[in-house]
Amino acid sequence: MHASARGPRRLEYAVRRRALGADLPRARYIFAGEEWEYWRHEKDECIADSVVPVVEHGQVDLVESDHALGRWLRFEPSPGHTPGHVSVRLETSAGRAVFSGDLMHRVVQVAEPQWSSIFCADPMRAAATRRDFVERYADSGVLVLAAHFPRPGYIVREGGGTRFTPAA
Repeated sequence: MHASARGPRRLEYAVRRRALGADLPRARYIFAGEEWEYWRHEKDECIADSVVPVVEHGQVDLVESDHALGRWLRFEPSPGHTPGHVSVRLETSAGRAVFSGDLMHRVVQVAEPQWSSIFCADPMRAAATRRDFVERYADSGVLVLAAHFPRPGYIVREGGGTRFTPAA
């Protein structure tokens, strides 16, 4: 951190702006357009503090929910938690992984994908998206990195159902 401001308020502002990346004028942030449309109308302190500044600095590229970010990285639509929620799929010669974001909040949702949290904007759609996600990735060997799970792991079929197995 580099702070050249004087006084606690100026220092706090400088630190916060650095954390947001606003002092990195060439940085680009890629958002699914439908997701931004949902959040831009919400009165959310986190969005106002962490997202709006980079939008106002013109550092955001709004893309489709299936956008490819080069050869190895792509968005996968996973609506329900929010209308434009996306997961991020990574494929390299070293392996495959998917960052599922807020698609699942508890490990039990792998076995019970129909269970939605109170935070889902559209619980029925979220449940359907989870069911599809669990089916797609079960026994696939794709590493699942769920934002709210304690560890990355794999979705496996077992005893007529599915479960989450943490990676070794």
